[in-house]
Amino acid sequence: MDFEVNKLLIQACKTNNIKKFILTSSMYVNRPGHIVAFCINSMYADVLDWKLKSEVELRCSGLNYTIIRPGKFLKSEKN
Repeated sequence: MDFEVNKLLIQACKTNNIKKFILTSSMYVNRPGHIVAFCINSMYADVLDWKLKSEVELRCSGLNYTIIRPGKFLKSEKN
């Protein structure tokens, strides 16, 4: 689903002359042989493979873009 939605969003941006597309991906998408990537893909239906496909689709789109690959999101603790 991630890839299909991103593909539709990329097309919508091209159609509507959006100036920049920012994609949040994930670390390890470009390191499929890493044990962490293997574990994530095994547990979550090849999610990293699909995220990489979204990145490729965006790179080939001709849009101005930024790809963010965060390591993890942390919950902020209030003092």
